[in-house]
Amino acid sequence: MNQMVIKGVNSQTFVAANLGRVEKFYRDFLGLPVVKRTVHHLNQHLPVITFGFRKFTGEPQSGHTISYVEWNPIFYMMPERGFTEHETTTQGVASPRVGDPKGRWGAGTNHHLALHVLNRNGLLKWKRRLTDLGVHVTGPYNRHYFHATYLRDPDGAIIEIATSEPGFGHDEAVLGSGFRPQPKENLIGGRDEVLVAAETWPQPVAAITDDFALRGFHHITSISADAERTERFFVETIGLRLIKKTDYLDEKGGTHFYYACDEDLSPGSVLTFFGLPGYPPGRLGTGLAHHFHAGS
Repeated sequence: MNQMVIKGVNSQTFVAANLGRVEKFYRDFLGLPVVKRTVHHLNQHLPVITFGFRKFTGEPQSGHTISYVEWNPIFYMMPERGFTEHETTTQGVASPRVGDPKGRWGAGTNHHLALHVLNRNGLLKWKRRLTDLGVHVTGPYNRHYFHATYLRDPDGAIIEIATSEPGFGHDEAVLGSGFRPQPKENLIGGRDEVLVAAETWPQPVAAITDDFALRGFHHITSISADAERTERFFVETIGLRLIKKTDYLDEKGGTHFYYACDEDLSPGSVLTFFGLPGYPPGRLGTGLAHHFHAGS
């Protein structure tokens, strides 16, 4: 019998080229406070900034944090282990090009971090606020178990903002008991992209109010080239609960498996994987997450 050993995801760390613009993005655009400034434990030349989430009256503190490491091998000594593939880093130092060392997501890397808002109106307010600030936002998309919009951080990492409605359990009595296909109108090629792109909040949103402020993590999504192998690892070895098997909405032929760290399926307790058979491996670098931390 499996024993739950992970209670939730506490933090995620990204690799960035410039912490100044990252700070402006999270502090001024997304409204997240800076909670720590330090250097990386493997290399004191690598600065780190950490963001937290506001405390809301009557709600428990999420405890979630987002950290960024400023990394550029052109300007720093190359570590023996760390943030990018050693061969790629060596090439970047020996023959620097504009954009090095940009990461490339693929099998084995994180795909996106999803942050949590209460409802769909919150998504529309974020879309209007960020669009007015010059940030490109896509959505809101109906993901069947929640609704979501998407944007990118200053280095290109994908950030999702997702709702808690309607919830993972609304289309099956026993979670994860079978594959649940997505409605055709949710799938790429079947949804009305023009209608989705046009939908936004009708008035400018200058201030971040409690009704749509970011409350912490919703889920973290990574990429697997073998969904069944990943399932065996997280269910049999780690002890997570498989709660959904469904379609990957944005690429035909892919799957999307959801794993829960707690019985309540609360935001921040869910890990998901896109199953993309034969997908090439990614390469760590700026614009990608380096790792996430799960608490027991």
